[in-house]
Amino acid sequence: MKTYKIAHAKKLANRWDLEFSSYGEFFTDEKKAQEEATLKNNKLMQNSADGNGMDLQEFIDSGRANEIEEYYHVIEVTE
Repeated sequence: MKTYKIAHAKKLANRWDLEFSSYGEFFTDEKKAQEEATLKNNKLMQNSADGNGMDLQEFIDSGRANEIEEYYHVIEVTE
């Protein structure tokens, strides 16, 4: 059975550390894991927009969303 982990990636010294933290949620359903990672990434964007005094669409349109130096992604951890 395959297991999937939501990993927290962060940009450090101009390179991406794809497993920056020991944080991880495990799922047996890849689609569910992807959905959860998307929710976490949306929350990161919303928090960044709020921190910059912008609404989310304004934050995205300004290009500032591309400056976020962390994200969540799914990795397969077992087969």
